[in-house]
Amino acid sequence: MTNWKAIQRFLAKTDVKKALNRLYMEEGAFVISDPTDIERPEGKKTPYVGWLKNGKRGFQILVFSVPYRGRAIPFHFITYSSKTMDEEGSSRNLEHARALRETKELIGDVPVVL
Repeated sequence: MTNWKAIQRFLAKTDVKKALNRLYMEEGAFVISDPTDIERPEGKKTPYVGWLKNGKRGFQILVFSVPYRGRAIPFHFITYSSKTMDEEGSSRNLEHARALRETKELIGDVPVVL
C-alpha cells in the first residue's frame, strides 16, 4: 500500500506526458504507433471507460514509440474510449489525427508506422 501511495503522489505532481516526451530519440529512422485495447470490466462508474469492439468494458490507448536495440521505447500516448468519443463528438480517426498533431512538433518529418 505504501508503494501505491508513493506512486499516486508522484503522478499528482508530475506531468507524465512531458516526462515521456524526453525519451524520444531523434536518431530513430521511424516511429512506431500501436493502438491497444485495455479491458476494465470493473470500471462501471469510471468516466473514461466505454465499450470495446469485443463488447467488454474498457478504453483504447495509442502509444508512440521509438525502436531501440530491439525494444520499443514509448514517448507519447493518448487514451480514448467509445464513451469519451461520444461525449466529444469524435471518432477513432479523429483521435489518431489528434495524437499525430500532438507529436508532430517533436518528431518532425519522421515517418510513423501504425
